[in-house]
Amino acid sequence: LYTPSMTGRAGKKASTTKLNAAKSHIFLVSGVYKLGGEIESSQAYVSMSYLSQLLDMGDGVTGLRLNIADVFAAPRVTRSLGMTQEQYLYLNDWTRTQGHLYQDIQLVRSIMYLVLALVIAVACFNIVSTLVMAVRDKAAEIAILMTMGLKRGAVMSIFIMQGALNGVLGCSIGAALGVTMAVNLSSIASSIEAVFGIELLAGDVYFIDFLPSKLQGQDVVMVVGMGLLMSLVATLYPAYKASHIDPAAALAGR
Repeated sequence: LYTPSMTGRAGKKASTTKLNAAKSHIFLVSGVYKLGGEIESSQAYVSMSYLSQLLDMGDGVTGLRLNIADVFAAPRVTRSLGMTQEQYLYLNDWTRTQGHLYQDIQLVRSIMYLVLALVIAVACFNIVSTLVMAVRDKAAEIAILMTMGLKRGAVMSIFIMQGALNGVLGCSIGAALGVTMAVNLSSIASSIEAVFGIELLAGDVYFIDFLPSKLQGQDVVMVVGMGLLMSLVATLYPAYKASHIDPAAALAGR
């Protein structure tokens, strides 16, 4: 929160009719910091008490910085606090300065979800092809069971259960492997670098020199649920074909 009336000595209003002369001062650089981002080339830090004396501000300030536990509530909190003040304020939060980076990350995350859904959909075709081949191979047996009184709905449920079991087995193995790799991604990447003598992420090129990983339980549940749903949907067509087999034609062609 920035306001013009905060500048100047305590209790003294800032002049709005006269511009102050520009001041120059020489600072002694005592240290530098390196974060690998844009902030290190645009910000410098000075002792607050020393800078207050240099600007002849006394106890006055040029702005207030808020520390909010929920970072996504920053725009709402700053706006609500600014509306309660009677003086002119300039409101700024991290979404205005670094918001584009967060939006880019969210866009990449959405694209990854789409790619993952397409990969699962392609994998579900294996269930379709497997069950279709099973229906062709077992056409005569299915016809015999139908002539013995097995209902078409029962035939359909058998193939649906078979496909669902394949989907549950595949999702369980995939989820276990995925969670294990996500938890140990950093150590796995370090092992690959040590074994092959390569550097996956160069510290002088990228912002970080390691692969960060954080397991989100809701993402795991969503991906596993999506895989189970797609595998169940993939069983409907082969099960439908199996339940509509003509017993006479199947036995005649045996």
